[in-house]
Amino acid sequence: MRPARDSSTNRNTEGQALNAERATPITVVVVDDHPVFRQGISEILNSQNDIKVVAEAANGDITSYNCEQDIRQAASAGAKGFLVKVADPEQIREAIRRVAEGGSFFPPEIGLKLVESMSNPALSKRETQVLQQLACGKSNKEIGGALYISEGTVKFHVKSVLRKLNAIGRAEAIAIAVRRGLLRVH
Repeated sequence: MRPARDSSTNRNTEGQALNAERATPITVVVVDDHPVFRQGISEILNSQNDIKVVAEAANGDITSYNCEQDIRQAASAGAKGFLVKVADPEQIREAIRRVAEGGSFFPPEIGLKLVESMSNPALSKRETQVLQQLACGKSNKEIGGALYISEGTVKFHVKSVLRKLNAIGRAEAIAIAVRRGLLRVH
């Protein structure tokens, strides 16, 4: 079901109805490193009476990925919603309104990844560093040197990573970590 449009202003009447209930519009800052995308989102949002873009920025701690790690970090940091760049305009407007009303917005595919993420034990910062070094093909001794820890400590972290990822060996741990977005290989 599509909201009605007022052709004289080309504004969404749903936004007008919501604005009548809201004393001031929802203020939004649009942050993206792609100018065309940023401008497009701003245009979509500014077409609504109840939403006002107050600023735009070219950088920030915002991701275009939808991997488990990104979603988990966003939720842990207090994010009330998570959208990816393929979200349609109506989904973006709905997310903003829902969060502004005190709710949350996680599309089904993102919610599923969040639930899966929360059911898996998180890797510590050090375990992630060790895993990154493993992905580079380094030995325990080389990892220890790079991270300024003993070879025994590296072995401890490797065992912990294998256990948490439910992996049999190093190669499987790396593959699982890449698939879950815990590790990005360049």
